[in-house]
Amino acid sequence: LTTAGAVTLMLFAFQGLTAFLPTYLVEVKGYEQSTASALFALLFVGGAVAQAVGGNLADALGERVVLTATAVVGAVTVAAVPFVDGVLPMAVVVTLVGSRLAIAPVSNAYVIAVLPDEVTGTAWGAIRTAFFLLGATGSTVVGALAEAGLFDESFLLLAGLTGLAAVLYAFVPSREAARAG
Repeated sequence: LTTAGAVTLMLFAFQGLTAFLPTYLVEVKGYEQSTASALFALLFVGGAVAQAVGGNLADALGERVVLTATAVVGAVTVAAVPFVDGVLPMAVVVTLVGSRLAIAPVSNAYVIAVLPDEVTGTAWGAIRTAFFLLGATGSTVVGALAEAGLFDESFLLLAGLTGLAAVLYAFVPSREAARAG
């Protein structure tokens, strides 16, 4: 449940972030649409690299360390977006924001591994559906905040929720402890 709660927060933040980052970069930061699109693409480049590395790091260091560290980096980088100016600094920040994509393969493998064998499929399906349903509301919240003139604050909210996910990840038990408990 701790991991599912953290994943839900991460998905909420990701949905809000990806639904509005290009719009934010154009409307608030003043970038051309082509520049905003290129910066947005860097988010996924950072994510691809992080996903490729995340599983190996989780095997070497443990899921808790990787999930917590990834969420901390995600919180700090999303919080930095409103304060960063210039294409190159924003490119670095947005690429690092993408590192949050390492969460999915590591947390998914963890949750599946700790579910009881006799209900793994059903339980995983229900858990995944729940965190996607709740996480999907992130774009609605960011959209409402943007319309209220609180676009910068929406990124700070997403950063705060990502930070809360990091706190939850810090309490994720080892696979062995979770299976025993």
